[in-house]
Amino acid sequence: MTDNVPLAKQLKKDVDAFLDTLRVGPDGTSSHNVGRGCICWLCGHVGIPKNVDKCSKGQKAAGICGMCEEDAQTNFVRLEQPQAPGEAARYIPWMQVKSRATEAEIAAAGALEK
Repeated sequence: MTDNVPLAKQLKKDVDAFLDTLRVGPDGTSSHNVGRGCICWLCGHVGIPKNVDKCSKGQKAAGICGMCEEDAQTNFVRLEQPQAPGEAARYIPWMQVKSRATEAEIAAAGALEK
């Protein structure tokens, strides 16, 4: 037994957050990071790597985990959308919440609209 339960729980938490982002869609009150996802086998985090600017497709840089900041055991993830036979593969970029507007900011923006 490798006692990887905490890592599996972290992975599930991050994947659930990604799926919620896809399910809910843009709400006008939050901004997102979008790019190539990376999984860290040391802490279980999956998300946008800390060095995202060096991790575009084709570059050889290892992803630096956005949570524990390690790059020793990371892999990039590729999310493939289901396709009909004969169709070319379509990929979905990783998305995660960068920031959310506060209730006060939303109220202030609403007041400006009146």
